[in-house]
Amino acid sequence: MLVRTQCPRCKNQKMITVDSKGYLAWRKGTLIDRALPELSAEDRERLMTGYDGKCWDAMFPAEEDYGDS
Repeated sequence: MLVRTQCPRCKNQKMITVDSKGYLAWRKGTLIDRALPELSAEDRERLMTGYDGKCWDAMFPAEEDYGDS
């Protein structure tokens, strides 16, 4: 099954191939990492929030990106 996502920040669209049974289980309340373990963490986040990796990183920089304080 193909699911279309669109990042709310940059409007970039992506199609993600998911197992239909796993997708429906997730939509009914199963934790996404249990329902769709074959997806990357980035694709699971994209399904949950819509944000792509670049926008996610821009909003939540890694701790090492803050420099030595």
